[in-house]
Amino acid sequence: MLERYKEGIKVEYEKEDSKEKRNQKRNEAIEEHFNNHFNLDKKLFSHYIQKHHLADKDQAVTEKIRRIDFTKANPRNSSFINELAFAGGAITEGFLDCFNIERNNSLEKYKAQLQVIERKESGKQTAYFIGTFDKDKLLRLSPYHERMDKLAEIVKEKEQQRLIGNRQEGKQQNNVKNIELIRKREEEE
Repeated sequence: MLERYKEGIKVEYEKEDSKEKRNQKRNEAIEEHFNNHFNLDKKLFSHYIQKHHLADKDQAVTEKIRRIDFTKANPRNSSFINELAFAGGAITEGFLDCFNIERNNSLEKYKAQLQVIERKESGKQTAYFIGTFDKDKLLRLSPYHERMDKLAEIVKEKEQQRLIGNRQEGKQQNNVKNIELIRKREEEE
């Protein structure tokens, strides 16, 4: 069987494979993709370190960053927007990796997204569904469809609703904090 996710990630497995083995292959494919396709500009990384004063106390870190060879980087402008979404977290992960501290927040954020997943069994028609990952297990959230475009629209709408909800939640939290501050000031007076 073949499953294909956004970012061009493909997972192949046998129909007889257990759920654990399928999930393991999915997780390995996603991690491999992000390990192989993450690009970071040396100037951008150095600027980030300097801007946030992350290496002020330890000049060895600054020197280590200067020695990193970024010539093998393969800039891909077409995927710039996708990589930009993970850049903030990934830069931090890269910095922490210098100190052998491992964090996979970018990977976790990718796994938490709703995705249109393509599934193809040998000899059968390709089917699409909306899915996400939960604890490294793929969850199918919709029935199978023959067309990908309808599902992509649904995912886009859900993502926009989630962003709007997050903004409104943030505004509500700010309003609550402002009300609390006003009450404290009134009590003090």
